[in-house]
Amino acid sequence: MLNKTILAYLALIFVLITGISCSAKNIKPLSEIEIAQQLIVEQEKQPDKIIHPVKILYTQPEKAVIGRQLDIDIELVSSQPLTGLTLTYERSNGLDLTRNWYLLKQDSVVTRIKNIEADKIYRQSISIIPQKEGLLQINLYIIAELQQKKIARQQTLNFSIGHPLGKAQTPAVP
Repeated sequence: MLNKTILAYLALIFVLITGISCSAKNIKPLSEIEIAQQLIVEQEKQPDKIIHPVKILYTQPEKAVIGRQLDIDIELVSSQPLTGLTLTYERSNGLDLTRNWYLLKQDSVVTRIKNIEADKIYRQSISIIPQKEGLLQINLYIIAELQQKKIARQQTLNFSIGHPLGKAQTPAVP
């Protein structure tokens, strides 16, 4: 009787362990956007305001036209050295992201840079293809890695395609 109880107990443990390990394989890792969003929420709960060390500037060197690729120049600088930096660009509806010559089928693009020096300008570019008129956006999630700590913030890059109201302006007649 005791052996049957022990065998039943061992069988139960085996089933539990096997089930746990199988379900652990199905756990989807968090995306860079989800990680950044969690960090931002945690930072907002802190009593002291966290100042993100990275500043981002972007320029649109030419007018955006629907259906035509447009390169966006991005400059970033950190006020302190970083062990790493992750930039995740998330497109809005009506905007496609491109890399080199092909259209990306995903909604976001991730770029990682290691060993960022303080006060040094880093340049990047990302290409977009507007698909409609209006105010289109790229949400940029920035995760800065300092020694043992990560801090994040989100910045919106806005692009006006065509007239902001979707209609051509006509001059007022006096």
